[in-house]
Amino acid sequence: MDPLSKLNLNFQAGQGIKAADLQKLAKGIDDLIDRVNYLMLKEFDVNAYFQDYSTSYNLEDAIALVPTNRRQLGMKLRYRTASGLYAEYSYIGATTNNGDFTAAENWISGIEIVDGGEF
Repeated sequence: MDPLSKLNLNFQAGQGIKAADLQKLAKGIDDLIDRVNYLMLKEFDVNAYFQDYSTSYNLEDAIALVPTNRRQLGMKLRYRTASGLYAEYSYIGATTNNGDFTAAENWISGIEIVDGGEF
């Protein structure tokens, strides 16, 4: 069931819409936007962020390029490797402090190599 159908709105095309239904709809849309924004912040593609799809990185360099305000527990990091393929890593560290976040041992590869560009 999609989130908007849970709002129980009762109107049909050609009929007026009640203020209460309009408020429910606005709240539902706001909630969906919040969910999408949360999910987007959990993923960081170095090449897409810098709009440079030809530069390749290693794990340490890619981690260092994640802006401090984008660092999230459980985030996914993606970047182009020297082979031209894309690597994806997930952050498993306990904090987003610089020492934890930038330690390569706190990143695990869920998908070793991805053949493709953006997410």
